[in-house]
Amino acid sequence: MKLTANSDCWLKPVLLCSDPFRGDNNKLIFCAPIKYQIEASINRHSCDKIVNQLSESQQSVSQFIVKQPYFLVDKLTKRAIGWPFDTFDELNVSANYAVGANRAVGRDIDEAFYRASLYAGLPISASNVEDLPSMWSFELGPTPGTNIGDQLWMARYLLQYIGEQFGFVISFEPLRHIQSKHQFIQLWTTEKCCEKQLFAMNSDPYIAIKEICLAKLS
Repeated sequence: MKLTANSDCWLKPVLLCSDPFRGDNNKLIFCAPIKYQIEASINRHSCDKIVNQLSESQQSVSQFIVKQPYFLVDKLTKRAIGWPFDTFDELNVSANYAVGANRAVGRDIDEAFYRASLYAGLPISASNVEDLPSMWSFELGPTPGTNIGDQLWMARYLLQYIGEQFGFVISFEPLRHIQSKHQFIQLWTTEKCCEKQLFAMNSDPYIAIKEICLAKLS
C-alpha cells in the first residue's frame, strides 16, 4: 500500500473457488479491501451501489457477460510469442479461431487455463485464439451484477499463475504498433437488443459495469 497514514484495511471475502493448483479441499478466496472509510475503498464498492440501484429500479438483476483478450509474451525477449522477428508482413492473415502450430500459438496454456477455470467453478463459457498470433480470449458469464467483476479478477489470477508454470508472461496490455478490433474487453448484458460495450484490455471491470448501469439508469 502506498499510503503511510491510515493504511490499515479490512479484507471482505466476496468469492470462494476451489483451488485447481493444490486440489483436495483447498480454496481460493477473492477479497475486496475495505479502507478506514468504506467510501474510499476500491471501485467495487461504488459499482455495487449502482448495480443495486439498477436492480431496484428494474425489479430484476442484470446478468453480464465479459470477454477478456490477452497476449502471451516471452519473459526474456519481451515479445509476443509466435511473431516473426524481421517483419510484420506475415501477420496479414487472420488467426481468428484457427488451428495449427503456425497460427494457434500457446494452446496448451489456454487449455490449462480453461480446465483450471472449470475446476474453480468459474462460469467460463468460451475460450479461443484471436486474430493475432499469441492473442487469446475467454468469456465469463452470464453472471449477475458485481459478481462478474469478482470472477474476472479471479480468472486473471488463474491465468497469470498458469503463465508462471509455462514460463510466459500474460499481458493484458494492448499492442501499440498494430491495431486489432479484438484488443478490447467486451461487456454486455443478457437483455435483448443490448450492444456490446468496449473497454481497454486492462480495465477494472467494476468501472465498466458501473458505466453500463449508469447509462441504463439515466
